[in-house]
Amino acid sequence: FVFLTINFFTGILLSNINMQTFITVNCIAFILLAFTLYPTVYLSVKYNINYAQAISKFVSIKSIRMLLILLVVCINIGWYSIQLSAVQNMIANIFNLHSSITIIFISYLFAYGSYKFEYRWLQYFSMTTMVLFLLYLLLFFFNTSMLQTEPAVSNTSNSVFSLIIMLYGTWAFSSSTIVMDIAKYTTNFKQSYLYILLATICSNFLLITLGYFFAKYTNINSFEEFVM
Repeated sequence: FVFLTINFFTGILLSNINMQTFITVNCIAFILLAFTLYPTVYLSVKYNINYAQAISKFVSIKSIRMLLILLVVCINIGWYSIQLSAVQNMIANIFNLHSSITIIFISYLFAYGSYKFEYRWLQYFSMTTMVLFLLYLLLFFFNTSMLQTEPAVSNTSNSVFSLIIMLYGTWAFSSSTIVMDIAKYTTNFKQSYLYILLATICSNFLLITLGYFFAKYTNINSFEEFVM
């Protein structure tokens, strides 16, 4: 699974809620995710197919097939937009550059890097970044006193529902589609399903929890504050 730092920042955004609410919404989001993963992993293992192949096999109406494929494109655009916005805000704050040309240039760099360096370079880059990020977190937690917490604001049922959707949405679509590319190569459904759930806890919910505690004890509540 991909080690996504966006999950860490999701935890930072949730730092204004109390511990009980945080645990509750994470547990409910994980249960929803487990329900979402069950049928997709089952179909993938049983028929040895991924998301695109499943659409071709089980959906006969061409317009619906096209819509389901376009959903993947929309989700990828969403992830791309989040990353682009984060980098653009960082540059705007540090260098005081507020220009559409800056966004276009960053977009070009993103696209150029993906094609120019191909997968091997990106893998090395991602691995290096991940290791440095983990070392940074370890240094932070070993050098910070975690003895006190501030009481957070109370949440209404609507805000709790929004938080659950926010957490569930971090991996809901990608886990139920991209994960089929992995599961199709396995033969044991129960084993595959269990491993994928464990991977989701380690790659998604653990990072959200780390971000939550990080923000709690540093009073950093936004991406801009974290970068600065």
